[in-house]
Amino acid sequence: YTYVVTSCFSGVGTAELCGRALNLAWEQRGIGLRCVIGMGFERDPVARSVLTRVSGAAPAGGNLLDLWPPDVRVRIEKHFSDYAVLLGFLREQAPRLSSFFTDPDTGRKHAIDLGDLHCGGNPCTDWSTMGQRRGLTGPTAAVMVTWGLLIKRHTPAFVIQENVTLFPGEILLEVVGPENTMEILYMDPRERGWPVARRRKYALLI
Repeated sequence: YTYVVTSCFSGVGTAELCGRALNLAWEQRGIGLRCVIGMGFERDPVARSVLTRVSGAAPAGGNLLDLWPPDVRVRIEKHFSDYAVLLGFLREQAPRLSSFFTDPDTGRKHAIDLGDLHCGGNPCTDWSTMGQRRGLTGPTAAVMVTWGLLIKRHTPAFVIQENVTLFPGEILLEVVGPENTMEILYMDPRERGWPVARRRKYALLI
């Protein structure tokens, strides 16, 4: 069986590297599974350059907010002090959210396809103890809602979300839709022998 792995907020291609490692392990054990790397989104050009090398020929988009038409983008940048108003506004505008993206490095246009397994860690600065802790009134809320609306439209079979422990996973679940279920797992590198204080929450949406 072949399945497609895609990512958003991809960084240097962690999900893609995991897919390559799984392919090697399955091949060594004679297991009939194979991971194919699909598209990704990463706004940082340096990280995106690493991602494209890891993923090979798979295209990569930039900023998710560029998928909105200009008037919606301008309204988002003016900020919303009330998350409920932001959520209502973007849900109303959802039909105008593009199903195509332009690779900022090549200028080529591609259709969005989130594949079978979609991985992402939406920006955590509004939830992290190292940030301003603005939560749903912070500037990253619009990005999270946009991501959730893409998942709702393109319906990957599974979504893995990584974030800080304070991020309320049910917020993303509310955007994606009640027909999905969510399982939560907390992981800390120190529990597995790595001296790094970086405890994280992983949510699996099915």
